[in-house]
Amino acid sequence: MQMNPGYMTVVVLLSIGILLGSGWKDYFFKGLSYKSIVLFVAAWLIGSLIKLRLHVHGLDLQLNMAFTFLLLFSVFLLIRLKSALERLNLLTIGLMLCILDFTLREASGLPMEYIAICLAIVVTGLQKRLDKQLASLLLGFLCGNVLSLLAHQNSRLLILADQSYQDLWWLTLLFTRVFVVLYENGIAGFRKWVSVIFEKK
Repeated sequence: MQMNPGYMTVVVLLSIGILLGSGWKDYFFKGLSYKSIVLFVAAWLIGSLIKLRLHVHGLDLQLNMAFTFLLLFSVFLLIRLKSALERLNLLTIGLMLCILDFTLREASGLPMEYIAICLAIVVTGLQKRLDKQLASLLLGFLCGNVLSLLAHQNSRLLILADQSYQDLWWLTLLFTRVFVVLYENGIAGFRKWVSVIFEKK
């Protein structure tokens, strides 16, 4: 049985709140302060409640202000990077995620949870730093959402950053952070095991 759009976002935010309240912040959101996390979530929630109806080139477009917030935030993250090579790298990853996101949602018929896992695995394999993961995920999902709208131009109303889109984004972010923690702990455990083996010899 599939959840109604928007419920998965609530579940993920509650999960993040539990992780933060249980002292797991430095594992899952290392480098971010509690204030930064709360401000990000608050801005997202406020933006998702504000919707603008536009008529562009004969198309009825509903702009969820969460989309605008994410666009500005992704630009901010890109500007913060020191080198042009890092920016190019993130843009490349974002474009790859965009194509993958569009293909999985439009052609695969997979449930949202499986799509989120696939995207999270790709992000984890390509990028480990939280800020860069955020930037690449934001860019990938924003572009993927626009591509999906372009593919459905005949629809009566096109919605940027609808509830289903937000559900998938938050779920992918949560899976990505879980996979990074598992990867880092697995690597640390393997190194410890190897060092113990060599010490015995």
